[in-house]
Amino acid sequence: KIITFFTIPTPRLLVNPGKPNSIYKILLGSNIKVNGTFSDYSNLRSINLPEKMEEIPDSMFFGCHSLTDIIIPSTVHSIGEGAFTDCTNLKNVSFEYDSSWQGGFVIYAFAFQRCSSLESIRLPANCHVQGRIFDSCEKLEYVSFGADCQIYSNPFTRCSGLKSVVFSPDDDYEVEDGLVLNKKTGRLCAAFPSTIRKATIPAYVKTIGAQAFAYCSNLKNIFLPYQIENIEEQAFAFCGIESLDTEDLFDFGESDYSYRFEGCSELIKVRIGKNFNRLSPQDFKGCNNLREFVVSDENEKYEAENGILYAGSLLTCVPGGLETVTVREGTTSTNILSFCSNTNLISVNLPESLESVGDNSFQGCSALKSIEIPEKVTGIYSGTFCFCSGLEEVRLKGVRKLRDWAFEGCNNLKSLYVYVPEPPEPY
Repeated sequence: KIITFFTIPTPRLLVNPGKPNSIYKILLGSNIKVNGTFSDYSNLRSINLPEKMEEIPDSMFFGCHSLTDIIIPSTVHSIGEGAFTDCTNLKNVSFEYDSSWQGGFVIYAFAFQRCSSLESIRLPANCHVQGRIFDSCEKLEYVSFGADCQIYSNPFTRCSGLKSVVFSPDDDYEVEDGLVLNKKTGRLCAAFPSTIRKATIPAYVKTIGAQAFAYCSNLKNIFLPYQIENIEEQAFAFCGIESLDTEDLFDFGESDYSYRFEGCSELIKVRIGKNFNRLSPQDFKGCNNLREFVVSDENEKYEAENGILYAGSLLTCVPGGLETVTVREGTTSTNILSFCSNTNLISVNLPESLESVGDNSFQGCSALKSIEIPEKVTGIYSGTFCFCSGLEEVRLKGVRKLRDWAFEGCNNLKSLYVYVPEPPEPY
């Protein structure tokens, strides 16, 4: 079935007709304004976009599995998030870009995610690219960027077939040993996920960008030189590194919620160098084989005992590979997310010296069945045990205040013992 929408003087909204699975071709007049998406058009093979169209909205062609070719009109200046996600037969994408346009061409996250037939693409000039736009495009081999492009985070996550990325000679970007680098800003933007096995970071690099090494399963070792000032969110998430040495770094950067090494299932050991002074447990969420932190004798802030990381009386981080944990006596508080969603944790013994439990400390500890909170702890705060799906018994020896969502998602909780005369007050 072919449906034609004719041009009329006043732009009209396109209303998706019934039985979209029967439609394989759509013709749009130049003044038609598209309202909504074609996400249910699984048999759509061909569509001409209106000549005056300015943007391709989020998820516009999501799941159009039969779509093979698309021409982006010169008037289009942005492609929305997930616009062509799961267009599994999309092979040819052409841009009729207007070089006189000075406003830039923006491609938002996941725009071409899982376009598994896409082998090559040439992006227009002045293109601003957000992260993961080609995520899981397994056959993508070649990407060319027009002049004056900008890359904000890794566009190529899980592009296992990627072989070549080309930039305009006058731009600040270059490709070196499987790394996409911005020479001017000192930013490492991306790594070729299938070929990168050992990364040597150039001396001018100061920032490792968001998801730069994400899903690089062949990357086993990484040396982080002293000049690195910032490692952005999920920079090494789900990659194959087995050990991590912070060497002379002072920290990983400003953000405390970046999940930089999330899901690195082969990571066993983290060494804290002599100058390192700030670590966030969230960075190691899902590192379920991490067994120990090792701290340099010259480090003045941190120390490790039985593989657990402490900063004085603060329990900083518990490795996600430990099943049984005994927190040392003298510890007065636990860090936010200190057990970093440890799905292996079966039992934990907390010392009588403990006075406070940080927000979300045990979040996601799904194997934990019971726990006793010492008497000096008088309050249980935000999300302390949220999503501890295996938790059956909790003993609160001194708790007088309790957040109403402290046990969110604890669907198997059967017994809550309170040792104070009056029930804890919600706050």
